[in-house]
Amino acid sequence: MNLLLEELIKVVDGKVLQQNQGEIAITGAVIDSRIAKKNDVFIPITGDHNDGHCFIKSAADQGCTVSLTEKEALIFPETMSIIKVASTFKALQAIAAYQREISQVMTIAITGSSGKTTTKDLIASVLGIKYAVYKTQGNYNNVYGVPLTLLSIKPEHEIAVVEMGMDHLHEIHTSIGLVNPHIAVITNIGTAHMEKLGSQENILKAKSEIFETMDAEDYVVLNADDPYLNTIQNTGFTTIQVGIKNPCSLRANHIAFDATGVNFEADRQQWHFKYPGIHNVYNCLVAIAIAKKLKMTPKEIQLGFDAFVPSGNRMTIVHCGNVEVLNDAYNANPESMKAAIDSLKHMAKQRKVAILGDMLELGNYSKKGHQQVGQYAATVVDLLIGIGDESYEMIEKAKEKKPDLPCFWFENMTIAAEQINPLLKTGDTILLKASNGMHLEKLIQIIQKGN
Repeated sequence: MNLLLEELIKVVDGKVLQQNQGEIAITGAVIDSRIAKKNDVFIPITGDHNDGHCFIKSAADQGCTVSLTEKEALIFPETMSIIKVASTFKALQAIAAYQREISQVMTIAITGSSGKTTTKDLIASVLGIKYAVYKTQGNYNNVYGVPLTLLSIKPEHEIAVVEMGMDHLHEIHTSIGLVNPHIAVITNIGTAHMEKLGSQENILKAKSEIFETMDAEDYVVLNADDPYLNTIQNTGFTTIQVGIKNPCSLRANHIAFDATGVNFEADRQQWHFKYPGIHNVYNCLVAIAIAKKLKMTPKEIQLGFDAFVPSGNRMTIVHCGNVEVLNDAYNANPESMKAAIDSLKHMAKQRKVAILGDMLELGNYSKKGHQQVGQYAATVVDLLIGIGDESYEMIEKAKEKKPDLPCFWFENMTIAAEQINPLLKTGDTILLKASNGMHLEKLIQIIQKGN
């Protein structure tokens, strides 16, 4: 950002309540007072649990010089210029839309029930070999994170890869006009967020909001093997389908897994990716399709695959003494659980151990979803450990499927932490997978101490 105060006032349609400085160059926007600094504009958001207006003074203490506000009847820090707006959230969007319009950056928007963060990171890794790329950081993929992502784009960036999450209808709709993507990706339609959306048909409808601003010059990359995505027809933009099973624009063949990752053929080229699992083949196909559109060579694309680093708590390999931990504890739904179990299968050299926690936000689908995962895990792993109330169904179904499979269930993380190490053996490869709220990554320290 590089806005004078007068320009900011016009962009947000605000009025000055207080101005105690001369010309102010605003170079950033924040909604978290703890990271506010000089020349930022602090945007206090009123949420379900916190009112950002309570932290205007805290932002000032951090050196922040400008704040927006929806409320006039407050005592504001004397060091700040205060701009009154009708809605701080809409002001955040307005600033992001303005910056997006003048940036001229190419935008790639990504959504999906699972795999969107890995796909985002992989696309950014590949395109970064040739272009200056900015990508969504951390969990900045909601209605607040998307505009903040756009506001973080710098003049030198040529491409922005923007992740768009959602848990209800119209959430993507709220932000897609800001992103205005040239390329859109939907990885799959799974069962995440069934609690609020009720059906996969509604999930498809919510994800399809990513198309709302697209026209004939834009294009979309879809999974050809997803039965719900295959129903998308008669669009006003170009569709590229990628897959393994069904006929499509870009198809992978001769897929082979080993401890070094996955090898496959696509577009008459041989490819290697260091993380195994059939889901990663789909992720690679998406990246190849986009990179080809942007005139990248096979050599450049492979360099991007080789340079890939997953985001925190996503398929991170941690060496813990005489065992190896595959940390994928950031989030979980039945589809991503099965994909992670597949990765464990191909990466393990000795015993395959799955420590799986509750999958949250599945609503009425929770029992069935956990049972499906338990049944699948029983066909792959050598030891299955469940943690949390919901995972009880997973363990019971696994024992039903394979009665001689060693299975253990712990009600919570505290109990699990006390009893988990004696169950492990030298040479084990251990998968940690659960919804983020379960904090399964804390077991890494426990396992390290025990080994």
